[in-house]
Amino acid sequence: MKGLINGWIIVVSSILVFTACNHEPMESLTNNSSDLAEKEDTIGSKDTTVAEENEDLIPDPRKVVIENDAFKIFEPAPHTVVEDRIVVQGLAMVHEGTIFYEVEDGHFIYDSGYTTASSGAPDWGEFELTIDIKEVPNGTITLFLYEESVKDRSRQNELTISLDVVKDEFDQGFVAENEAFKIYSPDPNTEVENQVIVHGFARVFEGTVHYELEDGHYLFDSGFTTTSDGTPEWGEFDIIIDLGEVPNGYVTLILYEESAKDGSRQNEISIPLKVMNEDNTAKDPEEDQVVAENKAFKIFSPPPHEEVANQVIVSGLARVYEATFHYELEDGHYILESGSTNASDGAPEWGEFEIIIDIDKVSNNSLTLILFEESAKDGSRMNELMIPIKVK
Repeated sequence: MKGLINGWIIVVSSILVFTACNHEPMESLTNNSSDLAEKEDTIGSKDTTVAEENEDLIPDPRKVVIENDAFKIFEPAPHTVVEDRIVVQGLAMVHEGTIFYEVEDGHFIYDSGYTTASSGAPDWGEFELTIDIKEVPNGTITLFLYEESVKDRSRQNELTISLDVVKDEFDQGFVAENEAFKIYSPDPNTEVENQVIVHGFARVFEGTVHYELEDGHYLFDSGFTTTSDGTPEWGEFDIIIDLGEVPNGYVTLILYEESAKDGSRQNEISIPLKVMNEDNTAKDPEEDQVVAENKAFKIFSPPPHEEVANQVIVSGLARVYEATFHYELEDGHYILESGSTNASDGAPEWGEFEIIIDIDKVSNNSLTLILFEESAKDGSRMNELMIPIKVK
C-alpha cells in the first residue's frame, strides 16, 4: 500500500513539473510576440519619419531658370518676350515669406508691390505673382525680386530678370525710329515742296517734341509740339513746317526731347529732305549763270582767271548771317583791299549784292578775290570763297 501511495506521489509530481515547465515557455512566447510587435511598430514609425524627411530631398520637377540665395524662379526665364502681363512662379526663402517686386526700364517704375510665399524662412515657400503690363510700352524692362532687411528695410538678395515687351501696338511701316520716336512720314530724302508734314508717335517727357529744320549752316525753323500722351505712353503727333522761305536744296529735319534735368537734347533723330520749291527759282539761279559758288555765295562775275584793268566788279547772291559778309583782294603777299558789305537779304534768304573794288598799280598781276562771312559765335572765317583774277 505504501508502495502504491509512493507511486501516485511520483506521478502527480511529474505532472506538476511538466505543467510548470510548459507554462513558462508559453508566457515567454507571449512576451516575445509583444516585443516583436513593438519592434515592428518602431520600425514602421522610423520608416514613416524617414519618408517624411526625404520629402524635402525630392527634387521639384519644375526647372529653375534663375536663382540666388533667397529665390528659385521657374518662370519667367531671362529675356522672355512678354506682352500684357508677367507671370512669376517660384520658391522663396525670405523673412516672414514676404517678397517685394518692382518692374522698371531704367527710367520709370511701372509697377511695384509685394506678395507672400506659402512659408517663411528658413523654409522654402511657393509663390505666384501676376503683374499687369498693359500700359508698359515696347522695349526692354527689368523685374526685380528682393526681400527687405528686418533691421533697416534695405534691399537684400535682389534678383533681376530682364524681359522684352513686344506688343502689336502700332502698324508697321515706320520710316525712321529710335527709343523716343516712331516716324511714319516724311521718308528720308523725300523731295518736299512748300511744306513738310511730320506724322508719328513719340514717348517723351511731358509729351513735348522739339524740332528744327536746318541745312548745316542756317536754322530755317524751330519749335515744339505736344503729343497726345506723355511718357511712359506713346503719344501721337503732327507737325506742319512751312517751306516758303526755305531755299531749294538739302535740309535736315531734327526731332528731339529735352532733358528734364538740364535741358540738353536727348534721343535726337534726323531726317534728310530735299526742298524743291517752284517759287524759289529766282533765288536759285541757273547753273550757267553761276561762275563760282559754295554754300554761302553764288557768284555771277567775275569768272575765275578773268583779266581786269582798273577795277573788279563782283556781283552775285549771298546767304549769310544778318546779310553781312567780308571781302579781301590780295596778291599772295599783301592785302591790297578789304572791307564788308551787305546783301539785300540775310540768311536763310539769298540776298543780291554788288561790290566795286578799284585797283591801283600792282607789282603782281595775279590776284585773288576772297569772300567770306564771320561766325556769329567767335568771329572766325566761314564759307570762304576764292576767285583768282589777272590784272592786264
